[in-house]
Amino acid sequence: MASASSVITSYTPNGARRFLLSMLTRPSFHTHVRPFLRERNMSALPLLTKPVGDGV
Repeated sequence: MASASSVITSYTPNGARRFLLSMLTRPSFHTHVRPFLRERNMSALPLLTKPVGDGV
């Protein structure tokens, strides 16, 4: 079985360390979008919901 670092390295041209560092420094939904929504008294809607059925 391949190790996690070899799998990440095979998919990233710059190596695993640079890839992981870029993921940590990139703006995320929680650090960028949520404060924007909170300032405007809005909330994020869930992407996955239960279908509304007729109770059968």
